[in-house]
Amino acid sequence: MSIKIHGGLNCLMAAAAMFMTVTSVQAAGPDAQFADDGTFLSNRLIVKYKEPQNTVLNSSAIVEQLEAQQQEIKARVDQIAQEVGENLTLMRQLKTGASLIQTDELKNQYELKQLANKMMQDPAVEYAEPDILYHASMVPNDTRYQYQWNLQDTTGGMNMPSAWNLANGQGVVIAVLDTGYLPHADLIANLIIPGYDMIGDTEISADGNGRDSDALDPGSWAQPGVCAQGDNGHNSSWHGTHVSGIAAALANNGMGVAGVAYNARILPVRVLGTCDFGWMSDFADAVIWAAGGNVSGTPENLNPAQVINLSLGGSSPNGCSQTQQQAINQARALGATVVVAAGNANIDARTIEPANCSGVITVAATNADGGKASYSNYGSVIDLSAPGGDSGQGILSTLNGGQRYAEDQPYYEYYMGTSMATPHVSGVAALLYSVKPNITPDEVESILVSTARPFPANCSQCGSGIVDPTAALQVLLGQTQTSPDNVDDDVLSNGISKTDISVNLGEQVFYRVEVPSGVSTLDIYTEGGTGDIDLYVRYGMAPDNDSYDCRPYVYGNQERCSFNSPSSGVYYIMLDGYSRSRNVKLTAQYQ
Repeated sequence: MSIKIHGGLNCLMAAAAMFMTVTSVQAAGPDAQFADDGTFLSNRLIVKYKEPQNTVLNSSAIVEQLEAQQQEIKARVDQIAQEVGENLTLMRQLKTGASLIQTDELKNQYELKQLANKMMQDPAVEYAEPDILYHASMVPNDTRYQYQWNLQDTTGGMNMPSAWNLANGQGVVIAVLDTGYLPHADLIANLIIPGYDMIGDTEISADGNGRDSDALDPGSWAQPGVCAQGDNGHNSSWHGTHVSGIAAALANNGMGVAGVAYNARILPVRVLGTCDFGWMSDFADAVIWAAGGNVSGTPENLNPAQVINLSLGGSSPNGCSQTQQQAINQARALGATVVVAAGNANIDARTIEPANCSGVITVAATNADGGKASYSNYGSVIDLSAPGGDSGQGILSTLNGGQRYAEDQPYYEYYMGTSMATPHVSGVAALLYSVKPNITPDEVESILVSTARPFPANCSQCGSGIVDPTAALQVLLGQTQTSPDNVDDDVLSNGISKTDISVNLGEQVFYRVEVPSGVSTLDIYTEGGTGDIDLYVRYGMAPDNDSYDCRPYVYGNQERCSFNSPSSGVYYIMLDGYSRSRNVKLTAQYQ
């Protein structure tokens, strides 16, 4: 996605709040626009020097030292401008230590990359790369339904009521880096406002100013031809409000919808403006600030987030940028788990940033049947999936009915996208933090990935499974015995039946089968004999009468559980004697 900008950018206005801004900067041209042939043009680069710059310090007593460092950085930019034969303007410093630099001429992405490569020839430069324009990972949908299927005990749902018996997110902060917030009646009590507006580019800020302590969403409306060449215009999406409601809308308040972690709090950080676009350089600072890091020119974040939700992304075919990776690394070092959307182009997510960054939890989207949503990206960078909806069955959450400006009345709407899947996982991560406040980002990822339930429908390259909040909490709480004593001796081999199984009324016997990678189908079934036996199957841990991935629950012994594109690993089987049963046969077969 790209943005067409009319007129010039007042750099001083955009950077007025930045302590480290070079005061001699002159107004530059527009940040981005379309060429006549539709090619996206930009003039923003991010450059970092190998020597530690220490450009952001915590003490206000060393202003002179900061000013000296500012002049040193400006001198370096002037020097590199001479070396590459370009007029360059130092816009500001990022918390990562890199510098945001603007050329005086718009260039296509290939030209910007070539210029960055020239800069890399300077041995003092650690890296140089184009600034990436991000956009929201949302597919809007107008279809309405009566129920939140995504939270129910349905084929594609998460069975949240079971998880809410264990945790509700109390005491946890989820930072939603998005379009900002609206004071929705079903959300406002959980908002930490005013939040922060991290957008420095006034051409896309939509509120007429740069960074400030006001994350209120002014709307992302745009006239035809602004968001994309030849488009019909762009209505305000209120994307951040919808995402926030999925993660932590109020519950048990007699109105609206419920959030996954309904007692967690949302810290809105505004990074997407007009057209739902935003710059990577702003995101990098926002990620660090949200986690509690100090960012020059911004107030201290008094409510650091344990979970950071990024329902957005931009094209980055060469992998995660160093700018974003360093920001994510700093946030993780501060204890924050970063959850990101895989994207909605039905392509390999390794070309989408920040989905392709290390240390993040990358989320694909599933539909109401538990299979891959038609639009969802996929691939080896996906960690797991969550409900994102699909055509005709979206995700209901808090929104606003205004097409350009916000209206006063509360509103709800169905959207679909990996943007919607991501806050489901962020909400579950918040549940884990509420149980164990000192849990690490690595522990959160490990638990969520390992306890995800198998896909009930086809979802190739969608990660380990669908996020399972109850299973994740049970593992953290130590309530689930993942390998009962009577399971290890009863291992099933592919296609070889266990025969003459006898189970008394109320008795339970366990088996397991290990499924290799690359399997297309898995069938586990019982047949024959007398009586009535109930089949339960669960991935990764033993099922019980309340927690399972499949339970046919039919009369007699003809029961079957089928899984398409099953995750590799151990599937545990429980046979429960609904009545006294004799001579039953059990088979597990995959291919």
